[in-house]
Amino acid sequence: MRYLKTVFVVAYILIMTACAPADPYWTVKCDQKENYAANGVSCPSQISHKLLKPGDEGFPKPTTPHTDAQTISPADSNYYLGVVEFDEYGNLFNRRQLEDLMAQLALKDAEEGPPLIVVFTHGWHHNAGKQDGNLLSFANDTLSEIATLEKKVYGSKARPVVGIYVGWRGESINVEYLNNFTFWDRKNVAHAVGDGGLQELFVKLDEFRYDSKRAGKSRLVIIGHSFGGAVTYSTLHHHFVEKLSSDQPLHPIGDMVVLINPAFEAMKLKPLLDIAWSKEEYQQSTRPMLMIVTSEADTPTRHLFKAGRTLSTLFWDYHSAEERALNTTAVGHYVPFITHSLVTLKAGQECKDQAAAEPIDRNAVNVGLPANKYCFDEIRKMQIKQGLPDDLVAKPILLTRCDNPNDCTNIDGKPFLPKGSYEEGKVPVGTPILNIRTSAGVMAGHNDIWNPTMRAFIVEVVSSSLINLPRANHAPVPTRRDPALPERSK
Repeated sequence: MRYLKTVFVVAYILIMTACAPADPYWTVKCDQKENYAANGVSCPSQISHKLLKPGDEGFPKPTTPHTDAQTISPADSNYYLGVVEFDEYGNLFNRRQLEDLMAQLALKDAEEGPPLIVVFTHGWHHNAGKQDGNLLSFANDTLSEIATLEKKVYGSKARPVVGIYVGWRGESINVEYLNNFTFWDRKNVAHAVGDGGLQELFVKLDEFRYDSKRAGKSRLVIIGHSFGGAVTYSTLHHHFVEKLSSDQPLHPIGDMVVLINPAFEAMKLKPLLDIAWSKEEYQQSTRPMLMIVTSEADTPTRHLFKAGRTLSTLFWDYHSAEERALNTTAVGHYVPFITHSLVTLKAGQECKDQAAAEPIDRNAVNVGLPANKYCFDEIRKMQIKQGLPDDLVAKPILLTRCDNPNDCTNIDGKPFLPKGSYEEGKVPVGTPILNIRTSAGVMAGHNDIWNPTMRAFIVEVVSSSLINLPRANHAPVPTRRDPALPERSK
């Protein structure tokens, strides 16, 4: 008995000393009584929550070697970083952090014009620490490339790019391998954060974006990864249901929500798809409001997630094998819900109809492609022109909508969703929910979201969300660089 007690005490000490910090990294925790004092004074904090520009003191820069794909020098950059942090219950650590962010956005709007806002919510094993890999890549690489593309298109009229990093305690134990047992704990926390105050941030940003002075100029794209995808989806799920259930034109929060390798079960998406797929048709101008992107090589969501969900729901009562699969399979791996395939093209193969004998003009890479295909190649060409080394250059990638049996044969199960009326058991054209499965060439694993190819896809998706062109009958519309591209066949 004494031996068991000793083992228990030692194990307890080891676990407690291995616990990851629960405090914020960019602000100070505000006592609720002080925050809501009768005199109305905000949280007494000496920290100034400013939007940071590359080169500013405090802007996160790696202290160890890091793949830095910046293509704009700090003095010439037109992008900024802000951070908002939430505790394990979904509450703001410090309300001034949010208030200061909105004030800074208004200031940038007045000084430089309506901003392009990109929100990123990190996932499991990450946090808002200034040397966290997600924060470094988002701040130093992705925002830089978005700003570069913006400047290339608009020149001196380019809008400021503002990246907002949403921090929460995605890591609770700082011990490798042992931290894998935090799956159930962090999953529950992710949904708690999503059900908490994050919605206020999204609503305020959306109201800012749709303000009459900025309508049609400012843009908002929301991105979540891993359990950060679960956080984001939990925050916006009811909003999606409300908008899809309405007979009014679809106006969701922001311009697009992108979830990358999200760690939540397909059952949570089912109510949304049931509504979306029951529509008779969508307006020609309807744009995707939710894009889910999952790699076939994502072992954590493909296998570990399934094992974790199976154990945690072991004694649940299911009416069918399908119901069990829905509740234990990550949303991006549930084959009946997959709508698109995303693959890299072979070395030397340009973006063109793969059956075509002659290469297509690089300035019109999608001419000749079928209506259910779209190629992303803008960033790669930009990187080649800048002379970046091969290992930092993106590969061209092809997005295919799985309409027919032979469209997405690269995906296990070869899914396809025939387009047509609900009464015919088909999916309406223009459904604003995309569930994309990628090859390992696009993402080699769960955390491989910042490689040049996937990052280029993210950047082009952010850019394509700005196009005011019909896209109901084909994959993502051409980016702004191709305004003269002909409308492809329906």
